[in-house]
Amino acid sequence: MTRRPFMIGSGLLFLTILCMAQSAPPSTRPNSITGTWRWDVPGSGGQAPTILKLVDDGRKVTGRIGGAGGEDLAIQEGVYKDGKLTFKTVRDANGQKMVTTFTASLHADA
Repeated sequence: MTRRPFMIGSGLLFLTILCMAQSAPPSTRPNSITGTWRWDVPGSGGQAPTILKLVDDGRKVTGRIGGAGGEDLAIQEGVYKDGKLTFKTVRDANGQKMVTTFTASLHADA
């Protein structure tokens, strides 16, 4: 099985995203994270762009994440509370279910 450079241990990935640029207009709800977010993840072949499309309805966060390898995965169990975003993705890896948990902190530009 090929191991992707951004996978750590049992598939748990902690991701701190500082000063992310939002390319879509924000929701009219204050502190909403709805929109399209982009950042680069370092890998063995250089920087790999990751695109996260979020919809925050105030109770749960849904959307999709795409990046290395061209995969586009649905966000599951998404929650945004107190400036912290957490969600999971599930993919099939040669017949085995692989769950990755993402945790991000959102900070204002300095």
